[in-house]
Amino acid sequence: MQQTREVLWLYLLANLSSQKIQGTTGVARTTVQDYIKRCNASDISSVEILNSLSDDALNEKLFGIPLVK
Repeated sequence: MQQTREVLWLYLLANLSSQKIQGTTGVARTTVQDYIKRCNASDISSVEILNSLSDDALNEKLFGIPLVK
């Protein structure tokens, strides 16, 4: 989830393009675009909201399923 948070943090706070986020994080551009699409479809609209979510809550908002532990 740390990688997902980093991608979304760069998108929400710095408003970087998916290509720049890919270069910064090493996450594939298509994955970055998928995370951004899922973020936009959820109610995660700010870094404050992102930071307030647990990993389980974030995973559920983005992917519809809780994390398997």
